Amino acid sequence: MLRLAQYIECRSLWIDEARLSLNVASRSWLGLLAPLDYDQAAPVPFLWAQRLLVRIGGVNEYSLRFLSLLAGVLLPFLAWKLARRLLSERPALLVTALVAFSPMLIRYANEAKPYGIDALVSVWLSIMAVDLVQAPPPLRRWLGLTVGGLVAVAVSIPAVLVLAGIGLALLLAPAVRETRHGLLRVVGMGAVWLAAFGGLYIAFYRAASHAGFLQEFWEFAFLRPGAPDLAARVWGAVNGVMSGVLVGSLDADRWGPAVMLGVAAQAAAATVLWIAGTVAIARRQGWWLAALFAGPVLAAAAASAVGAYPITVRLMLFAVPGVLLLLVVGVSATGDWFSGRARMVVAAGLALCFLGPALGRALLTSISPIRQQDTRPVIAEFERLHKGSDPVYVYAAAVPAWTFYTTDWSRPDTARLRWMARQSSSGGAAFPSMSSRGHAVSGEGTELVYPYRGRQELIGIPTGRPLRWGGTGGPTAPDPGWADNEAERIRRAAGDRVWVFFMPISPGDREPNLGSLRAGLESRGGALQSEVHRREAELYLYQFPGSPELVSP
Repeated sequence: MLRLAQYIECRSLWIDEARLSLNVASRSWLGLLAPLDYDQAAPVPFLWAQRLLVRIGGVNEYSLRFLSLLAGVLLPFLAWKLARRLLSERPALLVTALVAFSPMLIRYANEAKPYGIDALVSVWLSIMAVDLVQAPPPLRRWLGLTVGGLVAVAVSIPAVLVLAGIGLALLLAPAVRETRHGLLRVVGMGAVWLAAFGGLYIAFYRAASHAGFLQEFWEFAFLRPGAPDLAARVWGAVNGVMSGVLVGSLDADRWGPAVMLGVAAQAAAATVLWIAGTVAIARRQGWWLAALFAGPVLAAAAASAVGAYPITVRLMLFAVPGVLLLLVVGVSATGDWFSGRARMVVAAGLALCFLGPALGRALLTSISPIRQQDTRPVIAEFERLHKGSDPVYVYAAAVPAWTFYTTDWSRPDTARLRWMARQSSSGGAAFPSMSSRGHAVSGEGTELVYPYRGRQELIGIPTGRPLRWGGTGGPTAPDPGWADNEAERIRRAAGDRVWVFFMPISPGDREPNLGSLRAGLESRGGALQSEVHRREAELYLYQFPGSPELVSP
């Protein structure tokens, strides 16, 4: 119900959703096989399923998020099925409850991205692996897991990390080693999986994984052994994943230092109990089972160490059900250190420490959903209030949302869609995460004007203040002269009035750029006539004296 409530709420697409959705909505079936615009990457079956849904239900949030919703609704049922195969009823119920109420699992059941599907695929593969180990002789189970692994790598990018854990688990399982040709089957199956993933990686993912800006963006999320701040990176990864899973992402300024300290302590305790649960399940049921659930996490850490996989909560969502299962085993094992009533009290208290905040946060965000980058109602106000010839300035980071919500998808202007994608992807003149120029801005952006529906759309140039994961590195202010450059562009295109549409480059990012841009407009005689505000989306109308010559497209 919590997932369905957020789906019905239908919040605006945030920047990453808009970027991927523009590819889905604007490309043909075959076009989705080519490298995606806006520096996106996703499995082709996911893209094709999204394409089918928008053909059926139209280009809207409901169609684009339906697949993730379906995966999110199915996930707790599969989690229960997996947990019940391995644990008694009460711990299995706790695992299921944590999966059902995890704020991040709820959130990504309502996003036009494949992360929630990754979690479902992971649990499905784990169930097949457990079934095989518990009864390894039948050849059909080997064939089923082999085919299941091939399907998984086709529909989920991190499935290869799950399969690495499964391969290790099968090699460690006594029942498999005792089966005739068991080890040979594991090696052969692993080779088939690896070959399939290698082909998909070369065909679809290699370009995105080697993109220079993505390497820079994710740098702090790579656990490189030689990094001088490795300890900070490891803690950032652990705290980010554990706290994200258990209470969701929190705004430190809003919640305050006391709450954030409590969240960090909870994340640290969860990590200790996860380790304890890994050891406990290994001792009770075998190291193969520990490898099955801890193996994908270790594989992700190894990939992160070589700069191949960032460790963040959304990219680790595939491993979350297994992490929560081991956490519950750790809670149970801790309770076993005590006897009698104390055992039940300790275990129940620990369970409440993790389930309580998750449930509370899930209910809170369902009653009052977080509307990050709430651009749709702001753009709707622009469409309602603007005069047909009013020019509009679109801040560089706002281009994907602006393009998505201003396109007439019944008759899309494909030339405009291609132009916007070209300018806003890495290497484009409006790519918002471009690194600092190293010098003052002057005379840039004259080509970033597109005529559309009788008006001019001025696309903002990059500020030179690129976004980096964790807020690390890079300048904290725009390049010198950026605001004056943009204000002058706007003034020349304005005639007697102009609209300015702004959205921060990332949810929660407090950019200093808007204030300096508005000051530049006011210094040129601009008078604010009206404004529209939603969470992380703003629209301003400025009036100017006189009518200077318009910029030519």
